[in-house]
Amino acid sequence: GWDKSKNELLIDDDIYDVREKQWVRDVPEGQISEPGSWELYKKLSSKIEIVSDKKTGIITLSVKHFSPYIAKRWVEIIVQQVNSHFQSEDKKDARTGIEYLKGQVKRTAVADMRSIFYQLIEEQTKTLMLAEISDEYVFKTIDPPRVSEEKSSPKRSLIVIMGGVVGLTFSIILVLCRFFLKRKG
Repeated sequence: GWDKSKNELLIDDDIYDVREKQWVRDVPEGQISEPGSWELYKKLSSKIEIVSDKKTGIITLSVKHFSPYIAKRWVEIIVQQVNSHFQSEDKKDARTGIEYLKGQVKRTAVADMRSIFYQLIEEQTKTLMLAEISDEYVFKTIDPPRVSEEKSSPKRSLIVIMGGVVGLTFSIILVLCRFFLKRKG
């Protein structure tokens, strides 16, 4: 949970010991108490929502968490990490391409082929330059992440209404069953 007044997380002592900084949760025999990468992936993927608008090309990223401040920080980290990953991959690919093309230029005596290789080197150099100058490489932030001002879930009114409907349904079924059982007996 999250204590809004203190702006701090509430940690379940049966799962994680904050003082000792270790996991103490009960797990099936043969498993360790610290969550593995697959378990973390499953938990986190249910809290992250990515929506892409096909018409505008705008991608909306949102994170659900007890603390709106942590949710905001996670969005910032995800965007920064995605940009950094693709930026470094493109830099590496461009450098590898440039080195390969320079080698081809040295091996080729045909002037037309050398001209084509130089054009390709120029394109790879442009890619490398663009990757190096921009922090927002893949995702360009239109609207920076914000701390949510409203609670997103659970919707208490919906829970109360659904509980009432389920309770009423069970009550009617119970009354009908008792009525028909007394009638037969």
